Amino acid sequence: MHIKEEFLRNAFISKLDVSKDGLLVETFAEKGAPLVTRYLQLGNPEGYIYVIVDNKDPEAIYKETLEFEKFDKMEMCNPHKG
Repeated sequence: MHIKEEFLRNAFISKLDVSKDGLLVETFAEKGAPLVTRYLQLGNPEGYIYVIVDNKDPEAIYKETLEFEKFDKMEMCNPHKG
């Protein structure tokens, strides 16, 4: 993992650990993937939306499409694109 991506990942995970306000947790056990968990946090004062998918299942593939009305001065980090 690149240093930038590792730093951002750790920062986002830290944010989720510290602030549980508005945190939505979705597990995928009912879809046959109990080791996949998605964390989503909206409405943060800094303006970010935090989305972290914790996939501990080597057989499961998680794919999601997010649509934003405005994506200004933002950058997707590897391995993501868009």
